[in-house]
Amino acid sequence: MSAALVLSLLVAALVFAAMASDRVAPHRAALAGAAVLLLGGALDGPGLMGVIGSPGLIIITGMMLVAAALEHTGLIDRFVRRLKAQVGRHPRRAWVHLYAGVLLGSAVLANTPMVVLAAPAVVALARQSGISVKPVLLPIVFLASLGGCLSLVGSSVNLIASESLLQAGLGGFGLFEFSLLGLLCAAGGVGILALFGPRLMPVGDAPSAQLYEPERLMLGEHAITAGDPLVGTAALEFLQRHAGVSILDCRRDADTQSATEESGRTSLIADLRLRAGDRLLLEAPARWWIAQAELRQADRAVAPIDVEVWVPPQSRWLGLPLAGLRLDRIHGIEVLGLAAAQGRAHWAKHRIQIGDRLLLRGSRPELERLLASEAALGPLQVERAGHATHRQWVAWLALAAAALPAIGWLSLPQAAVLAALIVMLGGAISRTQPLNRPSLRTLGLVFGMLAIGEALVGSGAVGLLADALEGSAGRVEPWLLLGLTLLIATLATEVLTNGAAVALLAPVVIPLCLHLGLDPRPFVVAVLFGASASFASPLAYQTNTYVHQIGAYRFADFLRVGVPLKLIVCLLCWYAIPRMWPLQAAA
Repeated sequence: MSAALVLSLLVAALVFAAMASDRVAPHRAALAGAAVLLLGGALDGPGLMGVIGSPGLIIITGMMLVAAALEHTGLIDRFVRRLKAQVGRHPRRAWVHLYAGVLLGSAVLANTPMVVLAAPAVVALARQSGISVKPVLLPIVFLASLGGCLSLVGSSVNLIASESLLQAGLGGFGLFEFSLLGLLCAAGGVGILALFGPRLMPVGDAPSAQLYEPERLMLGEHAITAGDPLVGTAALEFLQRHAGVSILDCRRDADTQSATEESGRTSLIADLRLRAGDRLLLEAPARWWIAQAELRQADRAVAPIDVEVWVPPQSRWLGLPLAGLRLDRIHGIEVLGLAAAQGRAHWAKHRIQIGDRLLLRGSRPELERLLASEAALGPLQVERAGHATHRQWVAWLALAAAALPAIGWLSLPQAAVLAALIVMLGGAISRTQPLNRPSLRTLGLVFGMLAIGEALVGSGAVGLLADALEGSAGRVEPWLLLGLTLLIATLATEVLTNGAAVALLAPVVIPLCLHLGLDPRPFVVAVLFGASASFASPLAYQTNTYVHQIGAYRFADFLRVGVPLKLIVCLLCWYAIPRMWPLQAAA
């Protein structure tokens, strides 16, 4: 057993464990693994150049630039405005058009921008229609995932699967090769949502449709300044002046007076005379913290805005203390309050966790810049900035170029490069940030996993693994092996991202099928569709996490709706795949 083989297997196992732990961002784990393989010699120069010039990477990059042009030029927002205009005249038609737009739009636009762009439309239509937001917001996540399976360019997952076939010396997927299967699954998913959705969907409004929840209790520090009229008064008087506020601690120099009884109103705190420089640790509603900030900053030339943000998985803030965020130094943003995801936080000692909510105050540009970094998520991300509407014709031209493979004029990589050149030369994308951070992370994940896959193939690790599985798999009927592939893929996608699940499973499935005399193509399709059915967990995909937070859904809400959807998609695939692609390899 060679050193390269051992290193490749070890790195692949560690990358898988890192992704499954949810402590390391998938793209960072994949890129770190690729770097180790490169330094260790398991990934040689020709292999690296093959990854860099891989058709899949070229197609993904080109289509991401086209998606960025659709967003930057305001074509999507134009569609949303038309839907809003329909609500008064034809409310039911407006909802049908919106959901159909999400489903079909996801065939050409990546899931994440599609959901982020559709979310404000759902909230606005719900408000205008006089209905609750929760039951109508959650379906866009499922529809976007189903729509991503309608074409090869609908999702980066599809391109990763196609690239795995190309690396194995087999032909990649055509632009609409699995569109019929995608339509079948979409029809099944829409049927489940239409028939059982009213009973399965959660009820209630979404508090995050506004910038912050005024009555949410948040922890924070309130400083007593030299000119404060409270100087010299008892803490009890402070409580009497501010109803609904609790004093938890009073920090004075190196000493801390702690309140341990009901609402912090112990005799120790109540009898304490406040001094200039005291820092009161308070629990108060968000509206109170905002009112206090307005009193301190009444003379500011530019009025700040207040927004409640939450911490997603893989945020770079995780594990940092509040002071370690340095938002005031970097962005000029003040942290007014904190609502911890688990239990009551200690202001000075609290370290950021997944689900923590922070009440922030700052200028809109700086808050938008912070949210664009994906360290935190918030409702400002569903409010769109100005668009280069005069460049919409460029975006349409790029879409036409991307569709040329459908008529056999260009190959997919050629069309992707042509479309990318059109949007760049035509000025249809942002000059400062052509691709947003989620797109860059997706590219990093794809590159890293392709590099790891190349090392596994080149070192012989994939062949060794396929040989080990051949003995047990050889006794299983092909149709049963197909069902097992679907099951493993759809379970793996709830632990990993769907892209990571395909990147890890496809390189194993292909040589296994070749050893068993089976056609790898239908089994890769099974991996693709199983991984795309990431419906049952808010952590399965970034769009799930996004909607989970802005809609204030529970984990059980995703399970209740997602499990039936996952089941119907997998059963339809298990039935239809053998009828569309023969399982046995051609003689």
